Amino acid sequence: MPMIMMVTIIIITQNKKNQQRRQMGPRLKIDPEQFQKLILESGSKIIKGPKVWGQGYTYLIRMKDYYYYTISKEELDISDEYEILEVKHILL
Repeated sequence: MPMIMMVTIIIITQNKKNQQRRQMGPRLKIDPEQFQKLILESGSKIIKGPKVWGQGYTYLIRMKDYYYYTISKEELDISDEYEILEVKHILL
């Protein structure tokens, strides 16, 4: 079973008007099957959000300059060799 850590990830900065905004690169939504193929290519850490009623589980990885994410009604079958960070919220 992969090592699972519970953390909250919030990426924000302050602009001149003291408003908060997220700082992330381009985000691309892909199908769960494509996401699993990218996991094999990237080898990067996987961020997993909690199951949200009516949506499912959100998964996010960073590969090169992009963030790829998918939403799946069922948990993805991810090999134990990949590190999964389980978070409370994912802001997209």
